[in-house]
Amino acid sequence: MTKTIANWLNVNENGKPKENNPPQPRTFYLDDTLKNDPTQVCPNCESNEIDTINTHNVDGIDYKCDSCKFRYEIVYFTKRDEIGH
Repeated sequence: MTKTIANWLNVNENGKPKENNPPQPRTFYLDDTLKNDPTQVCPNCESNEIDTINTHNVDGIDYKCDSCKFRYEIVYFTKRDEIGH
């Protein structure tokens, strides 16, 4: 059976990842550098459809992008502090 290019790339017809295979969650630290404010713009797809997830994260805040379904957290310490734990 032949496949479309979208099938090979595992994206929908709008060029976004299929919802059944969203990007893996990621942790961002205070010393990470990003192009945009990750509390307002998704680091994965640059959408501004960001929701704060109520997960009772004691180390930071969890977010989810409504557009690409990317989930991420921003923790209140640096990578060096994390390694020192």
